[in-house]
Amino acid sequence: MNTTDQKQETIVSELTMLLPFAEYDIGKFIQLHRADKNNNMGRFCLKEYTEEQAIFYITKLLNSGEIFAWTVYTNEEYPKFVGFIYLSNVTQYMVSMHGIMDMEFAKYSRKDKMDKTYAEDAQVALVNYCFEKGVHRIETDICESNRSALALVKRVGFIKEGVLRDVVIKDKGFENLVVLSILKDEYGQK
Repeated sequence: MNTTDQKQETIVSELTMLLPFAEYDIGKFIQLHRADKNNNMGRFCLKEYTEEQAIFYITKLLNSGEIFAWTVYTNEEYPKFVGFIYLSNVTQYMVSMHGIMDMEFAKYSRKDKMDKTYAEDAQVALVNYCFEKGVHRIETDICESNRSALALVKRVGFIKEGVLRDVVIKDKGFENLVVLSILKDEYGQK
């Protein structure tokens, strides 16, 4: 991957389609982040912003090339919105991967594919995309209390590297952040 190459591709996977983020998705992006009752996506601080401030902030971030976002839909005859998945800190060899999903669909799996959820399928699709583009390392950080997200990335093959103590400000204090990563050479070896 190259930070100067802004072109994103549509990624079609087994259960999901990842479509490059478009301007009309910004409202959904903000709404979904604000709906996260556990404030797991506190890095965007969107709960403190007015609607106009949040739109300005996200638009500026997208235009800066600091994040590369995809909107996730179900790969079905009548696609449903599932959530967003995105890359940040993009360099030629390393990226950070994050996502925010509508929990109504994120935990759901098609009846004929009960072994994989939509959220997991989207994550696998983006991991494959990154490694095909020549990335060597993918990392992510997740709030320690977000057990479902931690379990998901571990199923994909991410390995826990450490814990950043009291680094996320939560409504009732502070939260630890778990740092995990996966290297191209280890992917698919489990």
